[in-house]
Amino acid sequence: CGVYLRDPREVSQARVASISIKPTFHRHYSAETKQSFEQKIVVKSTAFWVDAPKYMLLHQGGRGFSIEVDPSSLDSGVHYAEVQGHDSTDLGKGALFRVPVTAIVPEKPQDKEG
Repeated sequence: CGVYLRDPREVSQARVASISIKPTFHRHYSAETKQSFEQKIVVKSTAFWVDAPKYMLLHQGGRGFSIEVDPSSLDSGVHYAEVQGHDSTDLGKGALFRVPVTAIVPEKPQDKEG
């Protein structure tokens, strides 16, 4: 799962991508615990060219959100970023989820002088 842009049309303008996050539970969790699950998430992007919401509320059934990816100002080459979700009560715990975002910007053809 993630966002992968490589076509020249895809990397020449901003695009909106839909992301879905669904929690997984260990088998020993009761149905009641799963149903009452609610997690406040701080959402962060690791690159200026990926815009994500600042917060989301994740529940047992999962949650979707949109990100905007704008690789139009990037130099040619391969660019990688992540959208990360962190527990709002313990940011030091590390990312609860990571969504990879890859943009491959082709080189622009150069004019040949004859």
